[in-house]
This record gives sequence, structure tokens and C-alpha cells, in this order.
Amino acid sequence: MAPRGFEQALQNNSDTPTAQALLDRTACFYHGSLPEDEKAYSFLRQACLADEHLLETFCIGCCTGQLAAILPAKENAPQVYAELTCHGILCPTGNESLIDCITLPLRDPDGGTVGIAGLNPAVNTEIIVGQEAPHIWNLPAAAVHADLIAATSLPDGLALSVAGIPNVIAFVGQPRPEDATMLSDLGVSSLTIIATPEVATSYRKQLSRITCSALPLPANLAPAAFLRIKGKDQLAAAIDNATPIPLDPAISESATLLSDGFQCSFANRRYELRGIEQSSRRLKAAVRAERQNRLHVDTVDFYSARARRNLSLDLCRFFEDAKEVIDADVDRLIRLCERWLEERPDPDTTPSVQLTDKEVADARAFGAGDDLLDQLQCDYETCGLVGETANKLLCYLAAVSRKMPDPISILILSSSGAGKSALQDATLKLCPPEDVVRLTSMTGKALFYKGRKSLKHKILALEEEAGAEGASYPLRALISSGELIIETTTKDLGSGKLTTVQNRVEGPTSVFITTTSPNTDPETRSRFFVTSVDESRAQTRRILDFQRKSRTLKGQSSGMTERAVMKRHRNFQRLLQPLVIVNPFAEELAYGDDRLKSRRDQPKLLNLIASVAFLRQMSKPIKTLKDHGQQHAYIEVDSDDLKIAQELAGQVLRHSLDDLNPVSFELLGEIRKLVNARIEAAREEGAAAPDPKEITFTRRELREFSGWPHIRVRRYLVELVEMEFITVIAGRMGRAYRYALCAECAQPGQTWSEPGLSVTPCQIDSNGNLDTKS
Repeated sequence: MAPRGFEQALQNNSDTPTAQALLDRTACFYHGSLPEDEKAYSFLRQACLADEHLLETFCIGCCTGQLAAILPAKENAPQVYAELTCHGILCPTGNESLIDCITLPLRDPDGGTVGIAGLNPAVNTEIIVGQEAPHIWNLPAAAVHADLIAATSLPDGLALSVAGIPNVIAFVGQPRPEDATMLSDLGVSSLTIIATPEVATSYRKQLSRITCSALPLPANLAPAAFLRIKGKDQLAAAIDNATPIPLDPAISESATLLSDGFQCSFANRRYELRGIEQSSRRLKAAVRAERQNRLHVDTVDFYSARARRNLSLDLCRFFEDAKEVIDADVDRLIRLCERWLEERPDPDTTPSVQLTDKEVADARAFGAGDDLLDQLQCDYETCGLVGETANKLLCYLAAVSRKMPDPISILILSSSGAGKSALQDATLKLCPPEDVVRLTSMTGKALFYKGRKSLKHKILALEEEAGAEGASYPLRALISSGELIIETTTKDLGSGKLTTVQNRVEGPTSVFITTTSPNTDPETRSRFFVTSVDESRAQTRRILDFQRKSRTLKGQSSGMTERAVMKRHRNFQRLLQPLVIVNPFAEELAYGDDRLKSRRDQPKLLNLIASVAFLRQMSKPIKTLKDHGQQHAYIEVDSDDLKIAQELAGQVLRHSLDDLNPVSFELLGEIRKLVNARIEAAREEGAAAPDPKEITFTRRELREFSGWPHIRVRRYLVELVEMEFITVIAGRMGRAYRYALCAECAQPGQTWSEPGLSVTPCQIDSNGNLDTKS
């Protein structure tokens, strides 16, 4: 039955209770209804929460739907109904919103009821009613205790209370910024969240002003489950014996970054730290404390116990606060300084670009279009690159893959003046400038001393491999390991002793390199997709036509169009999300296992497929996977992605996965044409067809037949001889060098001229399914 005083108050039209009194009386009414609901009481008994002292202390009740029965007619008490509806106790239809829920009043720090939380045991959901209700249960404990233990659900909070823990609160859902501010203003300095570190971290993100730690129970059991299985005594012992795991404060959430420091506030105490410097024995900063337009300024070495003690005493007098509170502030300032040193913005980093709503809409429409790849080819031509269809797509995929955990790196090997730099330049034009690090030359250890995040998810572009001579090892390490770490010896200014200082450069990074040398270090080359530009006469004709047209009036006016294209692509790439890529076809693919090199080549091919899906992410549904209490967004590779990657692999990547570089392979084709032309000429003269391996030629004859320049023929013939595709017949004692095809290359019907991938061909049937047998 409802309390009599409450019923009379509701029915007294002349004395409408205040909002807080109305919520309090509603909670009391639900508390009085609990014994009448055997289903709710049975749930509490099974959960070991039916303790009479607990029920009375926290006014636990149950909503049976009988509140409307004691209310007067709506026309007689419109203000009561309006207030109950405003606070969410009644739905607009007149029904109770907490029906079938176990109820707990949500109180402010002074004990006044400002909301009601409902727990529905049937579906295990938690609901809050009350216009200004906090998302925290048992806030009065925060007004008494500076160190709190927090549960992540109402049953867990009640279980901790049953175990005799007085300083317990419970979050109802995720805490909001205003909840964190309320706790901080109450003087809460430490919060221990009873959960795994992964779950506790998700709560910690909203609790930026409070030092947080995670305290997982044995077997990662929740407190409610632990109480039900082992009892309250063992639960209390488990809490006492467990070791909290500190959660690092997030500098981006708890402080405002400055160019040389940060600002932060704890309750009404405001701090500003600048000029932060760190060595192995020292952490110095200029501390500026502010209170009611008064200032306290000092320079402190936080790694010195005496300096910390003096600072703490000064701040206690300045803020007129307890020593324990100020000591907690100093601890947080130390952690924030150390975190700032790790996450400080790189001075060379360009500030993030803010896009307008129209720019976002245009970029998303571009990314979601069915003609994305066709439009990509057209936009490259607008930026001055004609032909090179496969290379354009490969380079663009490498550029966008910088945002992936394992990006693609490109090595463009071609003759001087063939257009390899033009291909790289056109790709970089379409990328946001803040994501491109372009170098002409660098020393062997230059990359080791870059800023910590200066290369993270960036494109590192080198105009010529010769400009990075001696830097092949850091480039390989950056691509393979995703980071660079170096330790150097320095002298400590305080003690005069030698000590070590570590510098870490984070990746991943997509690396672009162009070169004319076929003698690239094999270890370096194996980390790249190796490609070559089209050096055919037809491509030369297209380039010459484009160069002439660019000088016309129409060509000059296309500059405005180029700028618009570049802006659209840059905005599109800025909006690409770092989603996880899942390949449901991966296990059905096959890769040749006849070479040890396959261990490194297959991941390249899988990354290529993932990059195609990543590029087309805006036209795909985003799915979520829940793992260890956290949700991860991902997209899946579809049949179209697989087709695009397979076609690209057939056109370009076969050279990347073959031992022979693309230009040498092309020269080998020219030699075969020369041999076939001489065989055909002999047949036309009526002579017997000579054996292909007996036909010899000089470098001059090959130059005149192919039209290649001398330096190019000479450079790539060396590789063909070393790999025994070509043999040297003569070339000593002043005689001209003569060459001939090796016996294996001269045999008719050989497939050497088309070395394919060592990958099982993948066909997509009419239903979009993968068929590896066809």
C-alpha cells in the first residue's frame, strides 16, 4: 500500500508538492509497493540483495503500475500530472515509464531526491527519470569520501554495499561531463572502477579531472555475480586484496593544449604549466596557479622530492585546501606533464583543417559514388598525368592506405625522364598537405630524430633513392615494424655522468620512392610494391599531345579545375575513417609456396585487397564487433573489391613479386623481338631458320632496333646477364661485346615472357561468390 501522507499530498490540489518532494514521494510509493510484487522480491533474493537494511537505506522499490490509481483525475490536478510527465515518471499516454522495474532514488549530495533509476530484470536494462537527474547512484557518499569505489551498474553497486563498502557509487550508463564535474567539485580525487582495464578506460574518458584506476575481480567477475557465487565476505576480501591498475590520464581530455604546455582545472583550482623540459633525472616546468584573480608562480622540478614538498605547502596556503587534496593535484600534474611530452604537437605539423558542411557533403558524395575509380582516372588527367591507368590506381591506394595499420609502399623504377616523378607528384597533389612529408635528400639517421608523431599515418616521399643513400635500413624498419627507436649517449648536466636518451618515431607510414637504378638493395626492395611507368611510343605520343594542349587557352583555364579537383580529393581523404578491414574471402585464396619470398609477398597482396575496400568505405555498410566490452567498427571486402585488386595485380603487381625488375623485363621483350625479326628475315630470304640461341647482337644493334638510349640499354643488360637470361658471347681484347639469349629463354613456347603472380586465380560467379577452382 502507498504511504498515506503521500496519497493525501497528491490529492491535495491546493498544495502541489515541489518537484523534489514529488520525486521523493514517488520513490517512497515504489518502496512501499515492493513487498506486493513477488517477482521483483524474488529477483532481489536470488541476487542476494534482499537485505532489509539495504532496502531501507537506499529506499529500493518496485513500479507495479499502481501510481495512477491513487492520483486524482487529471482535470482536477493538471499541475501534478504535468510535473510527473515533465520528469518522465508518466508517459504522455498516462502510463508509468518504470513499469516492472526495480527502482532506486537518485539523490543529490545533500540527500534530496532528484531522479529515479529503474532496473528491468527481464531485459537487464537501466532507465533514469528526472529532468536533472545525475547518472550516478549514491552521490551522498561522494560528499563524505574523497576516494570512491565505482561500479558500472546498479546491481554491482548494491552488491558492493552489501559487502560493507561505504564509499561506493554506481554509474547508470556512461558518465556525462557534468557528472564528472560534479564529482570533482565535491572534492573526489581518486576513483577505483571495479572492472577490467578495457572497460574502465571507456568510463575514464569522461572522468578527465579525477585520478582513475581499474580493479578487476578474480576471473573478471562482476561484483553482483561474485556476491551471488561466493558471498559478501569473500567479495569484501577480494576488493581488499586486489591491486588497482592505474589508468593514465588523457591529456587531450583533461587539459587544454598550449604551444609549450597545457592548462587544467581540478575543482576550483586552476593550473597552467609551460616550458616543460625532461631528462632522465629532471622534469622541470613553470607552474602558474590561479584563484580569484590571485596568482602563484613558481618553477619546479617535479622529480625532486624537496621541490614537490615546497610546492605542495605553498599551494595549500594559496588555495586554503587540505594537504591530501593538493598532493593529489601534484601527482596529476606530473602525469599530465609526462603525457604532454609524449603527445605534444610536432612543430612542423600543420593544424587540422575544418571542413564546411558543404565540403563534407561533396566529399562523401564523391566517395560513395559508383564511378569512384573512373572519376579517379579522370582527375589524374586533370592534374597533368595521362595514361598509366593501373599505376594511378596503385599509387592512390598506397596514398590512402597511410591511414591503415599496415600501409602500402611504392618504389617506381624507370628510366630518367620517363615520368616516374610526374606519377608521384600527381598522387601527392591529391593528398592533404598535412599528411605529406616530402624530402629531396636525407642522411642515414635523419628519420630516427624526427618528432614522435611526425610520420604517423603520413606519406614519406623521396624524389630519388640516391637522395636517401645510407637510409635504407631505417626505411625498411619503418615499413616493417611501424616505428623507429634509437638510444643515444648524452651527458647529464646535473651529475656530469653519461646517460642514454631514447627517441621514438611512430608509424605506420606509406613510403614513396622513385629511382633509375636496377641495383636497389633486395632487402629494401622486398618491402615495396615495385612498378614502372609506361615507356612505350604510344604513351610518349599521349604525353607530347598533352604538353602542347596545356599551352593553349583551354589548357591554361584548366588550372581552376585542377584546384577544385585537388580540394575535393583532399577533403575526401580527410574524411576516411581508420576502420578495421575484414576479408571474408581470405581463407579461400591461395598463394604459391614454392619460394621463401612468398612469406612476405602474400601479405602485400592481402594489403592491396584491403586498401581497395578501404578506399571504397563510404559505399559500404559499417558493421560493429563487440570485443571485451568495447565496440569496433569494421567493413568487409566484397566481390567488387576482389575483382579490382585481381585486375590490378595482373597489370602491375606481377613485376613487384618477380625477381626481374619491370624495365629489365621490358628490355628482355625487346631482345626477343629482335631475335624473332632476324629469324623472320632469314625465312623471307629462303634460308633455313637459325637457332634463336645462336643469333647474336651488339648493344648498338639493340639500341637501333629498340630506340632505347645507350645508358638505358647498358644499365639493364647487366641485370639480364647476371640473372642468366642473356649470355655474353664475346667482348675481350678490343672486340665488341656480343650477346645471345640463353638456351632456356630461346626455347619456343616458354612462358617466361609473361611471369604471372603465384596466386591461385580468383573468379567471381554471378552471385558474387568467390570461386578459386575455375
